[in-house]
Amino acid sequence: MKKIILPLLLIIADSVIIIFLIVSLGLISNNKIEKNIISIPIVSAEVPSTIESSESVQLCDNEDEVQYFPKPIPIVWKAKLMGCLVSCEGASFERIPTDVKYPYFAGYGPAIKAIIDNVSLVDMGDVPWGSKMPIKIYGQMIGIDADHPRTVFNNKCVPIVDIDRIEKL
Repeated sequence: MKKIILPLLLIIADSVIIIFLIVSLGLISNNKIEKNIISIPIVSAEVPSTIESSESVQLCDNEDEVQYFPKPIPIVWKAKLMGCLVSCEGASFERIPTDVKYPYFAGYGPAIKAIIDNVSLVDMGDVPWGSKMPIKIYGQMIGIDADHPRTVFNNKCVPIVDIDRIEKL
């Protein structure tokens, strides 16, 4: 008995689906439900693999220094927090002292979110943006790149740091 019921149920289910499709197609072809259908034209376009321009746009004043390191370079830097980057997924920093090759850098990682939320991974306490409170950054410098050069970093490409930990000095 069980061997007959399962195939019978499958045949009934298939029949219901087929009837639904036939009725639906009949209504569409007779324009009975045309006002409920939205037509979206599909457009295809060739996208060039490179964008060419007659004008050369310079990323930053030191764009010849742009590079990503094959192996991240561990860093421990003293710095001052300058502000938020990428909807506060990152932050801009000014190094202490500033007389180094790269006085500014961009930092990203969970420790940034901790500062923004005024929650500390290592007892940061309340850190208002722009306070220029000195901090110590532990992380990995992954390269030099054009990260907000025109808006934050005085037209300079800067080190990009994956921040592991931040401590109050």
